[in-house]
Amino acid sequence: MALPHLTLVLGGANSGKSAFAESLVLQWETRPIYVATAQPFDAEMCQKIAAHKEARMGRNWATLE
Repeated sequence: MALPHLTLVLGGANSGKSAFAESLVLQWETRPIYVATAQPFDAEMCQKIAAHKEARMGRNWATLE
């Protein structure tokens, strides 16, 4: 079974959408691409973005911001 060309993951704030989507992609892709669209308008968002970057560190992710 192959991953569809496009998969939309929806959920509330802090519901684990990113972790779920990342684990889904890593099942099928060895060189995944992460499209980051969040903007760091406040300190809390800066921390969330930093945590997401840290989680992908060393895992062959290409990131488009």
